[in-house]
Amino acid sequence: MRLHPRLGFLGYYGIKRDISERLQKQVDQSLDGVSLFYDEEIRRIGVSLDIANLNEEMSVLGEKMHLHYFYRLSAEQALKHPSEIVRQSAHSGQAVSGTRIIESDELATMSQDVRQRATIVIQPTAMAMPTERKVLDVAMAKEYALPLNDATGAVSEVLCGGRVVNQDSEFVDRIRQLVFGDEEYHAKPVGTVTVFLGDVRVSTNVLDKNGQRAIGTRISEEVYRKVFEQGLRWRDRALVVGHWYKAAYKPIYNINNAIIGVLYVGILESPFQDKAATVLLAFWAVIGLASILAFVLAYILAGSISRPLTELLCWTGRKSCPAAIWGT
Repeated sequence: MRLHPRLGFLGYYGIKRDISERLQKQVDQSLDGVSLFYDEEIRRIGVSLDIANLNEEMSVLGEKMHLHYFYRLSAEQALKHPSEIVRQSAHSGQAVSGTRIIESDELATMSQDVRQRATIVIQPTAMAMPTERKVLDVAMAKEYALPLNDATGAVSEVLCGGRVVNQDSEFVDRIRQLVFGDEEYHAKPVGTVTVFLGDVRVSTNVLDKNGQRAIGTRISEEVYRKVFEQGLRWRDRALVVGHWYKAAYKPIYNINNAIIGVLYVGILESPFQDKAATVLLAFWAVIGLASILAFVLAYILAGSISRPLTELLCWTGRKSCPAAIWGT
């Protein structure tokens, strides 16, 4: 009995397709989970502002709330502030939260720590759109603004607190831990999370070829056009800093419903491809063993059937039959 090669190829294709489909489903679900955690981070800033002891010094209070910046603005200042979140809160008298871009002019007025976080050298990236930019000098921030009212009910002040997303490793690592755990494969995290500002990776646990965080690398042109320009999800295999991942991307919007960034979740394909190869070898081994067993059983069965027939035929003429048949 010969094992046909097509059987092996079909087995491998079926196994690989099943693993790929399950992996993509896991990535899609993980992206939804990461998106919820992202929104929860913003809500937590609001909770911190809501319960803050406003009699404390602002810098001390900001550190206690783990914020990168914290302002207490008069209503007049808030209405002129560069942040659309702060302005809308001052106008509406309601708490407003979301993600926004801090432009370079505003960054120049902020702390040195924030300015350092914002500055990212843009790295050459395969399959990305052509660009002449060398350095990213704007920042993405998760921000919450809370209005304070005077005795008449009018807005008198606005509290504003935020965390800069740029180079915020604590944020992406905490999300990865919650969604994927600490599993690694060949010193690379299996599950990865990235936040892009435009098409630039500003916060990530994807590692480059030197084992460093791939900050400053860029999204592929195909993904950028679909997610950033068209506002659609993208889900498929993706080449991420030289390695293939099962990936999913979705847009990040500001409060004016404009896309300002991209949220990414990916799972490294290598360990699952290796598992598929291992399963294939086991599949071939089982098929091969079954073939050998079938051959042995067929040989034994053929012998057990042919012997009585041979004896019956020889019974009619003893001289023409082997002596072994008659036991002499």
